[in-house]
Amino acid sequence: MLLAAAMAALTLPLLAQKWVVHLPSSPVESASRQAAALNRLADYLAKAAPGQAVEMQLFRRLADTEAFLAEKPAEVSLVLCDAALLLDLPADLTATHRLSRSGKTTYRRQVVVAAGRQDLAKLADLRGKNLVVVETGGPAAGTYLGRAVFGGLLEPKDYFAAIKPASDDIAALNEVLFSQADAALVAEFNPLLEAKLGKELRAIWTSGDLSLPVLAQRGDPDGAPAKAVAAALAGLNSQPAGREILAELGIDGFVPIEGRERLALRRAPAPAAKRFELFPPPTLTKVVLPAPPAAADLPLTLDLGLPPRKSFAELIEALPAGPEAPVQKPGGR
Repeated sequence: MLLAAAMAALTLPLLAQKWVVHLPSSPVESASRQAAALNRLADYLAKAAPGQAVEMQLFRRLADTEAFLAEKPAEVSLVLCDAALLLDLPADLTATHRLSRSGKTTYRRQVVVAAGRQDLAKLADLRGKNLVVVETGGPAAGTYLGRAVFGGLLEPKDYFAAIKPASDDIAALNEVLFSQADAALVAEFNPLLEAKLGKELRAIWTSGDLSLPVLAQRGDPDGAPAKAVAAALAGLNSQPAGREILAELGIDGFVPIEGRERLALRRAPAPAAKRFELFPPPTLTKVVLPAPPAAADLPLTLDLGLPPRKSFAELIEALPAGPEAPVQKPGGR
């Protein structure tokens, strides 16, 4: 009896585990298709990793995601989210895997404007304009946006007149297509962007490489439960059902994250380094020199102030006369 009660107590937390998913940037154009694929993945994990049964909670809005995490933190065992949201998760949730797409674990974001907005050709043209940004994280999202996405080039809250939140990339792009905003910041793999780019939409700026969404697990990332999940995820590509799930999600698989990188993902990006100048740059004064004379205007001879040249006879004649010598007559004494 006591053994049965103890076993029930041990299995109860497993039944209450929740898998929270918030993926505002996804290559899947339909939210229902994405939800169906994620449910299939949850069922797969329950079978491939015994004792790791989870109930998936998919949220489209960031506010709903944050509310659930705040209300039921003890029930959450897995979180699949953008790297920006990872900065606000409890410390006992560790990023163990990252999504892979087209052989890469990174992607880029693009600032997109309507094709007809000829006044917007570069990022500098958006100063004082409205920008739609997909809500990917909580309080730390602003820091992530300025430092990771824009690479320290600007401070978003000071640079743009307004930053309008959007639930996902599709909603952000529609704001631009229907002239409700000047520009939108979206993932480059967005299906609507791929269909409209070069036609109704135009990209004027592209970020550097950013981390694709990460999978965070509660507890010891090297413990038995985490290893069971890791083995299940690694086996997705080895069987037809697993490959179908990955194809429906538009990804290649889940790539393990090593220990040092786990710590890096939990820290906000460092501020951009500012240029250090010991002395102010010198002020240069433009000096206009007169044009040199033409070759035809140059004299052929130079007047050095020397007396004019004389012939040899003239030089002899100019010598002073000496004492007159006596004239000797022949035969005389």
